Amino acid sequence: MKNVGIVRKIDKLGRIVIPKEVRNTLRILDDDNLELYIEGENIVLKKYSYLKNFKEISKYLLNSINIGDDTIILYDSDSIIDVIGKYKKDLINKKPGNILLKNMNFYNSFDASGNIEIIDGFSLNIEYHVKPVILNGMVIGIIMLLSKTKMNIYTVNIIDYIGDFLGTYICS
Repeated sequence: MKNVGIVRKIDKLGRIVIPKEVRNTLRILDDDNLELYIEGENIVLKKYSYLKNFKEISKYLLNSINIGDDTIILYDSDSIIDVIGKYKKDLINKKPGNILLKNMNFYNSFDASGNIEIIDGFSLNIEYHVKPVILNGMVIGIIMLLSKTKMNIYTVNIIDYIGDFLGTYICS
């Protein structure tokens, strides 16, 4: 655990203020949900991941796509939720690199190609499609399609549909 050297008082209603610098560093926005844990004598606040709660349905949706040699990655705001395809064994249970933070700021899907760092130390020169998963106007995750060859427009459309579905399904 990292000590940031900040002490806060609890008010009469049991509330504390999380400093803006800490919220910015952890990408905690107004109205975000936090999970509360007790570990021994410590109280731990963790940013809540909507997509982790829908891992089973997202896994089912992703596995229903015939992707050939392509790879699909589902990220939440700070981790890889699921991977299917060629690079699964390289990526599963790994922390995403800067690609995640860079792409969590886009509200529209887009295509690109070139050298990208998928996780720290694992880069690919590849075509890719990024679809944000949006909940209540906030990007809570992204789905990324990676393709060594020209991307199939039908697969891109399915990725976009799944991203929209997850954002809508989580809201209901």
